Amino acid sequence: MSERLFALQHTVSLGCQKPRCHFIYTKDEIQSNDMEDYILNHKYHDSPLAVYELKSKIWSIDEIVNVSEIVGWTPRFFLHDNGFLYNGDIDIFKLFGTPQKPNQQIGKHDLNKKKSELEAIFERLDYKQQELIVYRSKRYGLCNWDNIAVFSIGCYHNSKKTMRDQIIQDCITRNKGRFRI
Repeated sequence: MSERLFALQHTVSLGCQKPRCHFIYTKDEIQSNDMEDYILNHKYHDSPLAVYELKSKIWSIDEIVNVSEIVGWTPRFFLHDNGFLYNGDIDIFKLFGTPQKPNQQIGKHDLNKKKSELEAIFERLDYKQQELIVYRSKRYGLCNWDNIAVFSIGCYHNSKKTMRDQIIQDCITRNKGRFRI
């Protein structure tokens, strides 16, 4: 059974402390009238929300090689905070032997050229036998990266309320800390 999941991120500004911007949503949740309103109307520093789809499924190596890129941010921390289990990641710079330097022009690494190496890595993760969330995240600039991250569902469904309550408390605590002098 595959599952579509969704993360929210502001298109320009990072750092929004609204808890709802830190949750991972199911298809039913993201399509609710309340969420559609939130996505349409919530802004952070005039930056609207973008919705990023993540898929939990059994992947083929061709799907992994051609996975869509998320540019400018990573849902890694949101997945962790929502109870997903981190299985590993692949640093594309290391995979290609490309030096990683600040503000460099990152060329497009063609993953098809490293298909057999990627398959060997994913075989160690037993990717043919379990549903995984696989995404590629890239960022350019001073702090740059090009990674493929791998997660599994973990305790997301069983502990969603508990995890969301913790996210709410974390956001409240961070907001209180911002106004201390």
